[in-house]
Amino acid sequence: MGQFIEKYRVEKIDAPEMLRLAFDIRHRVFVDEQGVPAEEELDEFESIARHFLAFDEGGKAIGTARWRKTDAGYKLERFAVLKEYRKMGIGGILVETVKNDVLRHDPEAKMYLHAQV
Repeated sequence: MGQFIEKYRVEKIDAPEMLRLAFDIRHRVFVDEQGVPAEEELDEFESIARHFLAFDEGGKAIGTARWRKTDAGYKLERFAVLKEYRKMGIGGILVETVKNDVLRHDPEAKMYLHAQV
């Protein structure tokens, strides 16, 4: 079961169809809105990263994020929220959920965040 905060919930991705929803959100945000080349958006870490989806109260996927272990620690990355759902605290819910998942995995984890403007 996912983490519920107000009317939104975040779940760890555990099925291919959920991962496709995450990739669609990332494509819309990073490629369509921000102009990131489509061939650069997906990377070689997709299969080793732990992915998450945020849902609205109606069950629509509205945001995504992932984390993965690197030589420098645990990298929190690929945070994306659909444009019409921004400024509602969903990014914060994703950060907290991802961070808490890393800490469950490794209570002494050193984390860092990758972001772009």
